[in-house]
Amino acid sequence: MGGGGRRESAADVSGENDYFKFEIDVNGVRETNRFFIYRHPLDKTRAFFDTTMGNIDQIAVLSAKMGAGFALAVTPRFHHWNAKECPDNWEKDAYGLHEPYQYEYFRYFEDTKRDYPTINLLPDFKATDKYPLVFREDPHWNANGHAFVAETIAQHLLKRQLIH
Repeated sequence: MGGGGRRESAADVSGENDYFKFEIDVNGVRETNRFFIYRHPLDKTRAFFDTTMGNIDQIAVLSAKMGAGFALAVTPRFHHWNAKECPDNWEKDAYGLHEPYQYEYFRYFEDTKRDYPTINLLPDFKATDKYPLVFREDPHWNANGHAFVAETIAQHLLKRQLIH
């Protein structure tokens, strides 16, 4: 699979910070798009997740220093709960809807224990009857999706007595 799915917009970045442009070797495969994690088993991508986890840990430390609470919400993309959500997905060339390891990142975060709570939102997305939660042509949350996520995270935080 190539690095398709590029969309031109004012939000695009260019130059060395353009996350659409990179090449990386993973398990003997030259990957050129950021969804490579969907195509490789966790034992081949764990180091990349560990790097991300280090960044998340730094945010948690900074939050504590400021006196703020911190919780990590792990969110799915539309195809994890309903592949019909985004029929005209502008990123359709960047990843398939049924990649062999598309759930590995949920496993990573389930296996990685920290002092702060980790909230996996996949079960909540799979259980909801709210539709649509993303745009027809863009896999990012629409207003319904944002409202659903806000309500769901608030419920998780209340249940854990992290907010009142």
